[in-house]
Amino acid sequence: MNKNTLKYIFFLTFLFFNISAFSNDEEFITNTFDNGDTYYGQSKNELKDGLGKYTWADGEYYIGEWKRDKFHLGIYYYKDKKRKYCGEFLNNDASGFSVFYFSNNEIEKYAGENVSGKREGLGGYFYEEGDIVYGEWSKDNLNGYGIWYNKNNRIEQQGIYKNNELQKKSKVSRSLIDKFKAASIKAEANCARARTKVKEYLNKAYEVNSSSKNNNDNKINNNSN
Repeated sequence: MNKNTLKYIFFLTFLFFNISAFSNDEEFITNTFDNGDTYYGQSKNELKDGLGKYTWADGEYYIGEWKRDKFHLGIYYYKDKKRKYCGEFLNNDASGFSVFYFSNNEIEKYAGENVSGKREGLGGYFYEEGDIVYGEWSKDNLNGYGIWYNKNNRIEQQGIYKNNELQKKSKVSRSLIDKFKAASIKAEANCARARTKVKEYLNKAYEVNSSSKNNNDNKINNNSN
C-alpha cells in the first residue's frame, strides 16, 4: 500500500467521523412516553445525551445538558412556575453546588450545596429584603455555625444554630465565613453555566425547527410544481 492510498484512507476516515459527529450534534429526537412525559433533544446510542428538554405530564420540566440519560447541568422548573433549581445534578438528583430560586424575580434564593433538592452543606440564603444568612445547612435548615447579616451588611446574630434557631451565641471564624461565601460563589458559577446550556438548547432547537420547516416547505413547493 503506497503513501497516496494511506493518505486517501486517512482522509475518508477523518471525513466520516466529522460528518458523524456533526450529524449527531444536529439530530433532535422526540419521545412521548406512556405516562404523558415528553423528551425533545439530542440522543446518543438511544440515550438522552447532549442538549434536551424533558417535560413531565404535571407541567414540570428540565432543560439543559444530559449525559448518558441523566441530568447533568441545567435548570429544573417547578410546576408553580416560580421556583427553579439551577446548576449541578448527580444521577438525576438535584445535588451539587447550585442555586434554588423561590420566586420569579430571582431575588430570594439559596446558593450553596444541595442534596436531593434540599439545603445540605455550606451556603447562603439571600432574602428578598436584603438580609443574608451564611452557614452550615442540614435537612433544609440552618444546623451548625451560622451568621446573619442585615440588608446594611451588619451582623444581626451569629453562633450555633439548630433548625434555624440560634442555640448559642459564638463568633464565627473568618475562615469559616470565607468557606460559606466560597460555596455560594461556586453555586452561582454553576448556575451561570447551566443558563448557558439552556440558551444553547433553545438556539439549537430553533435551528432544528427552522431547518425542518424549510425542508417541509420545499417538499410542498416541489409537489405543487
